Amino acid sequence: SSAEYLVNRGANYYQAKEYAKAAESFARAAEVDTLNHVALRNLALTYNTMNNGAKLLDAATRLLALEPLSETAQRLQIQGYIDLKDKARGGPAVDRLDAMPVDLEVSTFVPNAAGAHVVGKALGRAAKKNGKALAPTAVTATFEFVDGSGKVVATHDLAIPALKPGQNWDFTFEAEGSNLTGWRYSRK
Repeated sequence: SSAEYLVNRGANYYQAKEYAKAAESFARAAEVDTLNHVALRNLALTYNTMNNGAKLLDAATRLLALEPLSETAQRLQIQGYIDLKDKARGGPAVDRLDAMPVDLEVSTFVPNAAGAHVVGKALGRAAKKNGKALAPTAVTATFEFVDGSGKVVATHDLAIPALKPGQNWDFTFEAEGSNLTGWRYSRK
């Protein structure tokens, strides 16, 4: 079964409040396609609904590895630490979220013959460290685009300007490469 089919099936189970079946479908989709952001996000949200802190933490940490500037992924990971009463790792996770200057969201990834079309936005956050406000800072996210075998075939540096809290910054770019099937990024 394709990851897309499994994600859709999981969403149907979730809507029907059959959370165990939803989690099974989302987990299978994330196995079929390890870069399936939607499957991992839905898996984490489902485990959160089920109050399964250990599995929530695992899914959220996997999502965070793909999207380190995602506020949603950060918050899901923190919730996993809270559920497990793991203050030793939860405290630093909260500090990382507090200091994060932007929330980066990719809304569209459409592969094509020449590469892929990518659309998203960054939202400025009220970053702080040790309770003190941090000035807005520019951030660079390095995107990696992979083919079906998981090999990185293209990269793109996205230079995000310093954004005031609540300020949106939309972006669109074309990734060049053949047979692109997935993406991830890291903070430079």
